[in-house]
Amino acid sequence: VYNKAIFQAADNLYKFGLSLYSQKDYAGTVEYLEKVDEYSPEFEELGNCYYVLAKAYYEIDNPSKSIELYEYISKNKSTLGFENDTGLYYYTGKAYQKLGNYTKAREMYNRLISEFPDSSLVGYAKDRLKEME
Repeated sequence: VYNKAIFQAADNLYKFGLSLYSQKDYAGTVEYLEKVDEYSPEFEELGNCYYVLAKAYYEIDNPSKSIELYEYISKNKSTLGFENDTGLYYYTGKAYQKLGNYTKAREMYNRLISEFPDSSLVGYAKDRLKEME
């Protein structure tokens, strides 16, 4: 019963955090999603939770925290069950670009373009590369 209640708490925090993100309440998103792994480090949606959390940190002007989370996801993809490499490359690139680290930003965008040429994010990545010329 206890484990089920903890999982339910994590699930509720996660769903509420996603709802806040869709409403563009990024500070609220951070507040709720930061608590998910405290309740349930084995939460099945933890990879996506970190991904949305990283995007929310970017939106509240904390690209360094975004990068930290994106790199954590990248290193732990199999454990987290995270499979959205295209989004990971694109948004990591955006965060590096926002910090002015154009070398790392280009690296991320170019990886996306070369490894996933059919991705819907390729056009955006190419636009971002042009912004840095």
